[in-house]
Amino acid sequence: MPQSRSAPTTPARASPPSTPPSRRADQGGHSSGAPVPLAEIERAVRSIRYGSVVVVIQDGVVLQIDKTEKIRLR
Repeated sequence: MPQSRSAPTTPARASPPSTPPSRRADQGGHSSGAPVPLAEIERAVRSIRYGSVVVVIQDGVVLQIDKTEKIRLR
């Protein structure tokens, strides 16, 4: 007697956590009221030809800007 196979089940997807209205990026708000260093971020982006700029944020505050530059030889 052949065994019956059940259809594979797909795991339920968790919905992403909602962002509280006071912390939404589209409203430009962040928790401490500290200014976002947009000039520093722009300076980092404009100063490299190849590479990456990483902005580290904690609790809605920019803590660090990492710039990694690649030098292309050819």
